[in-house]
Amino acid sequence: MIQQNRNSLCIILLLMIFELHRGPCAFADQPPGHVRGAEFRVAWNSGVTAHFEQKSLRLSLEQLCASRRIAWVIDRRLDPEQGVSCPSTAAPLSEFLPQLLESISADAVVVGSTVIVGPQESIRELRTLAEIQRVELQKCGLTAQRKQALGRPTELHWEELAEPRALATQLAQRALIDLSGAELIPYDLWGSGEVAGMTPGEALTVVVWQYGLQLKWESSGQATLVPLRLPITVSREFPILGAKRDAARLHFPALAWQDLGKTLQATGRVEELESLDQWIKGGTKPKPKSKALSRDWRNRTFTLRIANTPWLTALKSLKEQGIPLEWDEEALSAAGVDLETELQIELKQASADELLTALCTPAKLKYEITEEGAKILPP
Repeated sequence: MIQQNRNSLCIILLLMIFELHRGPCAFADQPPGHVRGAEFRVAWNSGVTAHFEQKSLRLSLEQLCASRRIAWVIDRRLDPEQGVSCPSTAAPLSEFLPQLLESISADAVVVGSTVIVGPQESIRELRTLAEIQRVELQKCGLTAQRKQALGRPTELHWEELAEPRALATQLAQRALIDLSGAELIPYDLWGSGEVAGMTPGEALTVVVWQYGLQLKWESSGQATLVPLRLPITVSREFPILGAKRDAARLHFPALAWQDLGKTLQATGRVEELESLDQWIKGGTKPKPKSKALSRDWRNRTFTLRIANTPWLTALKSLKEQGIPLEWDEEALSAAGVDLETELQIELKQASADELLTALCTPAKLKYEITEEGAKILPP
């Protein structure tokens, strides 16, 4: 009996050691609670009747998605505590959420069975980046069996204070991906999060895209992280014949076209290619989302905290989040402005003017605010 108890204790200790070595990330093939596939599409298109007035982004997503068992991720470039607003509206969640996010110059896309929320301009790249890596994977030298395995959906969960570099490395190891370039992911700490229904390549793309990186599959089958390569587009061939070719070019001006004889090759973003496919099959061309905000950015409020951050670094980060800031770095340096001055700012529900005052006062700078954005000027 004593020996049996000792054996049990050893097993428990080994399990504890294993858990410690796993780090802040945990994986599961199909965790309970998240909808995937067809169930996700039903939940994503289910009706919402709601009104939000300066409710934090994080709490808003928890309210909208948790009850529908939808996994979601907030891009690191967005402040999860900033307030979002939307008048009382009844619409499918897939339409309501983008409308709500317009109030902070953000948008949402779906990758796998997960909703990703990020800055309006950069979020437009994400699904196309995920498709680029999928196409490259199919063309690389891995065996058909390995490609099939890498095409299966996986799940990813991380705890508070997870390091994204470790997250990407552990995901690659779990999927048996020979990954290089992880050192390009800067040191960072994330809040807890999870994704559902993504392939390993899609999950890696979502992680590294937030740092201006993308996953490239080499012909050998090795995966490499590299800086984003422009243009971010994919190509597909469509059996469009006769006069309908001219109509396609007219209806989809954002696409680049190449006549391949029996088919017409279109190049552009995944969303445009999907709209084209729908149009060919007899559907109507969906109305494109306006890039313009539904309201003047100056009417937004800003909640943020900046601690021990160089002034120029803080400005670049805010611009990445969709705040339309402009400055002339050379002119500021020539005027004797110390661009490495560390900022200490904490704002809650601040106006655009209060935000610019907080940014410019430490360096004794001037600023001009217009409908299009804010320009920071030398003293």
